Amino acid sequence: MGKNSANNSINTEKNLDSYVYSSFNQLSKDNQRLILTSYAEGKNKGWFDKLFGTKYVAIYISFIICIFLFFIGGLITAIELFKNNIINYGIWEKIFPIITLILGYIFGKNPKGEN
Repeated sequence: MGKNSANNSINTEKNLDSYVYSSFNQLSKDNQRLILTSYAEGKNKGWFDKLFGTKYVAIYISFIICIFLFFIGGLITAIELFKNNIINYGIWEKIFPIITLILGYIFGKNPKGEN
């Protein structure tokens, strides 16, 4: 039973492949080119492009850096708090100017390039 079902599965896949191939060949050359181009574009994208897109990359990277700085500051603060029961504000004095600079860039950036 297992051997027959495996053979049927292989035959079904071969039939499906031949059906798709013959259906693809029946399309016009323009439609074939469109399908292949869209498939190739989707294959070349990385995970960052698929997640955020490619339109406003600088803003997305700035936002990720901002989140990373908040995470690092919170982690250092949590370690100091659990270790010494004291919140060290020195790290935040160094991180907050960078975060506000990044947020100013993110919200001040005009993605359309208009004034």
